[in-house]
Amino acid sequence: MCSHQWKHDVFVSFRGKDVRNNFISHLFSRLDEAGIDYFSDEDKEDAGEEINDKLSRAIRHSRFALVVFSKNYADSKSCLNELVEILECRRQFKNHGHVAVSVFHGVSTADVSKLTSGSEFARGFERLCESKRDDAQIKIWRDALVEATHLSGFHLQNHARGNESEFTKFIVDCLSDKIRQTRPLYFVKNAIGVDRLANDVISLLKNGQEEAVRIIGICGAEGIGKTTVAGVACEGIRHEFECSVFLDKIGEGNRSDHLGLQKKLLRNLMKVDRVIYDIHSNINEIKRSMCRKKILLVLDNVTKKEHMEYFGAGDRESFLPGSRILITTRDRHLLKDLKVDEKYIVKGLSPDHALQLFCHHAFKRSEPKQGYKELSRSLFHYAGGHPSALKRLGSYLSDKSKDKWHEILDKLVRSPYLDCIDGSLPLKSDGPHGDQQGGAYDDKTYTGVRQIRVLADSVINSITID
Repeated sequence: MCSHQWKHDVFVSFRGKDVRNNFISHLFSRLDEAGIDYFSDEDKEDAGEEINDKLSRAIRHSRFALVVFSKNYADSKSCLNELVEILECRRQFKNHGHVAVSVFHGVSTADVSKLTSGSEFARGFERLCESKRDDAQIKIWRDALVEATHLSGFHLQNHARGNESEFTKFIVDCLSDKIRQTRPLYFVKNAIGVDRLANDVISLLKNGQEEAVRIIGICGAEGIGKTTVAGVACEGIRHEFECSVFLDKIGEGNRSDHLGLQKKLLRNLMKVDRVIYDIHSNINEIKRSMCRKKILLVLDNVTKKEHMEYFGAGDRESFLPGSRILITTRDRHLLKDLKVDEKYIVKGLSPDHALQLFCHHAFKRSEPKQGYKELSRSLFHYAGGHPSALKRLGSYLSDKSKDKWHEILDKLVRSPYLDCIDGSLPLKSDGPHGDQQGGAYDDKTYTGVRQIRVLADSVINSITID
């Protein structure tokens, strides 16, 4: 699942002599206060007729582009070339989440689209055309200006009655909300080996009638990667919904935590912070708000049926058609009680991905360092493709000598339980699932090792190798 790399949250295209010392100064100040990263280059304007590499990279690697149309915007070659580049990026990266937005500051939509209107904006464009005398380039600029008026946008008069302070606040509040929804969840960064699993989940979410409300359950052992798979799947399709909310660690939370998660859900649904007093009185508020938007709701680590009700997901009628609910849990029987449309059992990592994850934590690289290749291959398979065990084993070995690695391998050969390595080591041999039916995992590293089996009560205690 390939994604475009974003370096900045926002790129702003503007005519310096019109707005640099007033509107743009206030806008950048508010962006700083909101913690929004924007591209800033004081020398960018009038840098030349062509877009230089630095500006082109900044535009292409900014998730949001604001085009501030002011009275002299259209008499600048560099501004119009920026506009052309922004619209090209919008076409190229729209499916990756690139958004272009028009801001009308002291000009109207008609001034920008109807360049024969006699407005000051149109006269500026006429001056530029007289100096340029290149019909092909002029047509590109003209088409870009018309296209830009069809983008969603902000109008100084319409949205703030001409008040610049209110206008910048309105713009930054809207951007903050959008950017918060697009920033990757902290636990999906550098995720290894989950793209295929996440794509499987996305397919399940997209199955069935588009207008139906579908509930998908992700199930698997503790630490197997359910939350990460759900997070990567959410990142992949969140742009298709009006609102996406990821509520994590529900089963680990207490009443105060659940109130906080309800507040997060309401903030995303209603775009305002609400004072939260009581779990049950909030449920009606959530349901009233949820039925107005097509939503992607992820409920992580659900351990009992009441958790669904806490967040308005107790019945499908609360949701707008086309909404999707994704649940993660360790309890397969709970998914049956919840009557999910499909369930997905998370597998252990493939041998290649398991080795890569082990090396990432043992060596801070994706492959074994020199002299450790065979040792790594001999050791990593004892974690059985289980992400949590691989991370802990790799981290534990990262600062150990080579002799210590051999010593640990000898221990595992005699007793193939990870917790035999060191009594103080926080390692559980949590058994992985090797297929969709949750069968035994077999990494086929050694012909003498048949399979790794799960030994469990209500909680998995250890794995052993036959």
